[in-house]
Order: sequence, then structure tokens, then C-alpha cells
Amino acid sequence: MSRIGKMPITVPKGVDIKVDGATVTVKGAKGELKRSFDPRMTIKVDGGVTTVARGSDEREQRSLHGLSRSLLNNMVVGVSDGFSKILEITQDSVGYRAEMKGKDLELFLGFSHTVHFRPRPGSALRLTRRRAASRSAASTKNW
Repeated sequence: MSRIGKMPITVPKGVDIKVDGATVTVKGAKGELKRSFDPRMTIKVDGGVTTVARGSDEREQRSLHGLSRSLLNNMVVGVSDGFSKILEITQDSVGYRAEMKGKDLELFLGFSHTVHFRPRPGSALRLTRRRAASRSAASTKNW
């Protein structure tokens, strides 16, 4: 049995999952997502737990079992918490830095040119600086 596929999905409060045949609709605070899954996968919603089961142990169904569970879990996370990606540029990296220019992110990554990144509509960028932490770490390193 698939290790990923057999794990139950805990549904947080405020998230509603509706199963209509092979189509699953997930509604939450951040929006609504709808997806059609393989009809050989059985999706059951029991209170705050959702499970995905497969009909047989054929190779293709074993592959789809874990995939279906991962896709459904990503839908639940997307409508409840949203997705985030963390890019870490440390102080130890010589020549690397990032700056916000209006709503755009300007990255200095060691290329001969700067890289400009404009976020998609509906997404946001946040830049934090941790210089105090890196300075104190550097001072303890040089003892």
C-alpha cells in the first residue's frame, strides 16, 4: 500500500469538502478549488478526516493513489493557509542581496545583470532582514 496514499488528510475548521463522483470541490477562507480525480480512486469524507482509497493493487492505481492524496491535501492547504515560498539569502553569501523596488523584487545573484522579479496578481512578496542575528553569530564564530 502507498505510504503517502494511506495517510488521512485532516480537514481544518472552515474548510468544506464536497465529493461528487470523481469531482472534488474544496472551499475555504482563501477561495475555492475544484478538481476531477481518477474514477478508480474512492474519496471518503468522515467528519474532519478525508481518506483516499484505491480499488486494486495494479501498478497504475498504486501510482494514482499517492498522487490523488497529495493533490487533495494541497487543495486543502491552499484554501486554508495558502502557499508560501521562502527564499533565503544569507549574509555569508558575498555579492548576493535582494531589494524591493516598489512592488518588484530586485535580486543581485552574482550575474553580470540584476534579476527583476514581478509577483503575479494576488500574490505578495515580503523581504525581511536579519542582520543582527548574523552579526552576533559572526562575532561568536571568531573567538
